[in-house]
Amino acid sequence: MSVVRSLAIIGGIVAVLGIALPRLAPAGGAGMGLAEAAAQTRNVLPTAPADTARVRAFLSSVRGASPLVCGLAGRVVEGRHGWSRIQPSLGGSAGGGDAADLARWAMRGRFDASVVEPLARALTDPGPCVRAMAARLLGRTESAEAVARLQSALNHADAETRKVGALGLGIAESEDAVPPLVRALEDRDAGVRATAAWALGEIEDRAAVMPLVSIMRDADRSVRLNAVYALGEIEDPRANEPLARALAADRDPEVRRAAAWALGNLD
Repeated sequence: MSVVRSLAIIGGIVAVLGIALPRLAPAGGAGMGLAEAAAQTRNVLPTAPADTARVRAFLSSVRGASPLVCGLAGRVVEGRHGWSRIQPSLGGSAGGGDAADLARWAMRGRFDASVVEPLARALTDPGPCVRAMAARLLGRTESAEAVARLQSALNHADAETRKVGALGLGIAESEDAVPPLVRALEDRDAGVRATAAWALGEIEDRAAVMPLVSIMRDADRSVRLNAVYALGEIEDPRANEPLARALAADRDPEVRRAAAWALGNLD
């Protein structure tokens, strides 16, 4: 991927987020701002009226994206304007097209039913950022069919597909997803367990409290951290004692800090 195309994608995303970045200078040349870089690639992909066409264009634009670009694009798709405390660990990349227009479309969060099938297929795409964006967009549709396809992804043989399935369910915030996400807390892959814990915190269903407490001694730090934050989001008093134990005894300082935050959130 060319430097200009990478800059264009970043420029389109940050334009939507309203982030101020310094002008960048390509090697051996005068300074080129993100706006100029984006302008050079404008109209590489047509903006088609159908949501299915925009799905293909948007997913193509993030194929091969760096983790930074994928993370920025993910913030746009989720409709958030700041960096979250926790992002499930997903990799990523960038392509071409009118990045700003595609990002605004993705941020809109209102899609016709035709997008569910192509997005569900993309959950098994070889590109990590494509999978992550497909899961986020499916979650934003908030349709019963999208939730069902994301739940199905939790049973996939590939751990990365299971992980993005949990990610999408957290964005959908569907209470129907609580039982399969609770089961995913026992997944053999730590990334799946951590993302399922994050998703349960987004849904904030009290049925998840004791299952989350049960993984607070997980060997993986990210699982414990996401479980602690999820309990803080749910705000159930049953988590008080387990969080106090984590604050006093967890071997990781970030988990202890998270436990302090969560305990404050319970008050």
